[in-house]
Amino acid sequence: MPPRPLARPEPWQTRQGRGHATMSESDANEFERTVVVHLEAVYRLALRLCRNIEAAEDLAQEAVLQAWRSFHRFDRTRNARPWLYGIVFHVRQNDQRRRGRDPVVDAGPAANVDLVIYDPPTPATLTDEEILAAFNAIPTQLSEIVLLADLEELSYREIATVLDIPIGTVMSRLSRGRKLLRRELAAYAGRHGLVPRAVDLEI
Repeated sequence: MPPRPLARPEPWQTRQGRGHATMSESDANEFERTVVVHLEAVYRLALRLCRNIEAAEDLAQEAVLQAWRSFHRFDRTRNARPWLYGIVFHVRQNDQRRRGRDPVVDAGPAANVDLVIYDPPTPATLTDEEILAAFNAIPTQLSEIVLLADLEELSYREIATVLDIPIGTVMSRLSRGRKLLRRELAAYAGRHGLVPRAVDLEI
């Protein structure tokens, strides 16, 4: 489902009430120019992470509110989109901690696809729903980076900034995530007779 248009929010307004942050008129105008233009992207990312419209709206609204409150610390020479995405992930992780859920799913030994010799091609006949199911099957720690790199088209450096991890880690997890995603897609296609089944050979 494509994200529906996100109504332009009042950044200081939430469902719980009114925020306490204040901003000069010039900063407010700058916020409009540098942040508000990315609201659709913020909502799209929130929807991809939450996979639920109401939860995505709450996440996007809270992220914009926090961006409003911390805008005085933002380096205006930088691209605001990675900065906003970092806030989205931070808000989501804090919410998961409050709910008693682990915000990061460890890739674990099962995801060590570097040990896999066979790297199947991606089938070309799968639907969006089938691709999403395969995407959801890989560890969150890897799928988040695939999302940021291949769907949001961020650079390695921008992803490292968003997730607060080294660039080398970004590159390693992206490679592993892409390999796992291809394996999930090929396995799904094989189970449904879309391509011949292939046997994974491990060292």
